[in-house]
Amino acid sequence: MIRRHARNLLALLAALLFGALFWNAPLRETAALLALAPALWLALFPALFALSFDALGTTWLGRSAGLRTTWLTLLHARVAAEAVALTLPTGSLLGEGVTFQLLRSPRRDDAPAWLAVLFVRRLLMPVVHLALALAGAAVGWTTLTRLWGVAFGARAATWVLPALLLGLLALVLSLTVMVGRRARRASPLAETTHPILRPFFGDGWNLDQSRQVADELGRLLGSLRRLLPAAFCYSCALLLEAFETQVILSLLGAPIGFAEVLCIETLLSLLRAIFVALPAGLGVQDLGYVAAFAGLGLANASALGPAFVVVKRAKEICWAALGYALLLRHARGVASKPFPGSAPCAAVR
Repeated sequence: MIRRHARNLLALLAALLFGALFWNAPLRETAALLALAPALWLALFPALFALSFDALGTTWLGRSAGLRTTWLTLLHARVAAEAVALTLPTGSLLGEGVTFQLLRSPRRDDAPAWLAVLFVRRLLMPVVHLALALAGAAVGWTTLTRLWGVAFGARAATWVLPALLLGLLALVLSLTVMVGRRARRASPLAETTHPILRPFFGDGWNLDQSRQVADELGRLLGSLRRLLPAAFCYSCALLLEAFETQVILSLLGAPIGFAEVLCIETLLSLLRAIFVALPAGLGVQDLGYVAAFAGLGLANASALGPAFVVVKRAKEICWAALGYALLLRHARGVASKPFPGSAPCAAVR
């Protein structure tokens, strides 16, 4: 009950933040800007390529773990998981559960391997995200300095943000190395994670399966040959999100370079990841875009910001609709798959 109320409160907070964006916005100018913009439907395609690279990276990890899977299967699962990530509080975490349910075999023997693959993905994504945020800060240093000065009035202290990002990257890399080393000694990690995993999978989940998860984690995290191609694919997916932002701004007639876009997008998407409790960072990321465009002094920024947010969120609604359609398509099949440790359903009996 408390969790449900907390989720409802977070959704309400996100809606209020999003509504505040349009409270003083020039709505007529915003509507006119959207009406005059050509071919806004083109904004749908960068997300497709981003999800494709994301699926390709996870496919590589799955193949490295000995799983029989295809890129198209992973793409379907990622689109469905993205729908959950875009629409629910803590959706990015819930989306991993959706991915797992759509990918695991009814035979259950591949569940430990898929758990290891998705856990490695969750470790790689913040590493890639922080590295790209640092790269964005480097190539867009002028932009970062300008925005920092507008926000805090002290351009000389701009180095604080890259230093913070570098510290976080070092922390995440240390955590990844620590998990990899502990996983290579499967028993200690299995004994630590087994009490966590068992409530999710029921009494049928045994210590041997937890050892399989730990063993697979050790193999994946202990080989750069397995990790680097996946990290490259995830990097391409995040770069395509920045490209999507530039496409939308170009369609709205905003003259802005890719270095500036990369700096803004990587930092704001990182902010979105930090506010994981809000569905798709609703409100927080949107206000960030509006503030960034105003800070850069873009022409007609008061209308450009809300217009950009409308296109961005409309694109996400389209992809969420497709993802839920795929979930509905898989619902019967997923419902018929016995969860590890659960009793067969009546229909199977």
